[in-house]
Amino acid sequence: MNNTAFIFPVQGSQKVGMLAKLMAAEPLVINTLTEASDLINLDILSLIKEGPAETLNLTENTQPILLTASVALWRLWQQKGGAIPEIMAGHSLGEYSALVCSEALSFADALHLVKNADYTCRKQYLKIPEPWQLFLGWMILKLLKYAIK
Repeated sequence: MNNTAFIFPVQGSQKVGMLAKLMAAEPLVINTLTEASDLINLDILSLIKEGPAETLNLTENTQPILLTASVALWRLWQQKGGAIPEIMAGHSLGEYSALVCSEALSFADALHLVKNADYTCRKQYLKIPEPWQLFLGWMILKLLKYAIK
């Protein structure tokens, strides 16, 4: 029985300089970061190596970067002959990493999904009504409740 599980991280696990030793020692890590950079037109290598932290920590950058870091580590684990886990899971963003590493979703598709997720969320946020609209809706509900009694 294989007792190996992989749990992939959520946004907030990133920092400037992460993966530095592995990038210096393992070409597979650099290749994975470069592959992702080319797919989504984002200089992942530079953001990881140099930051700045404010740019790295933007959701639109952090999510594809953490997905890519997880995939790079998974590929390295496989290359080194690591055990195939029985379970792969992740919290929030980590779910995408689990899907890619378990081959349920392509790396390219996952990158585009997480890269665009921030834009989609911001676009939906802009649709939130103004405070006066919320107040008006609340008043209408109150009046309807009063009228029904």
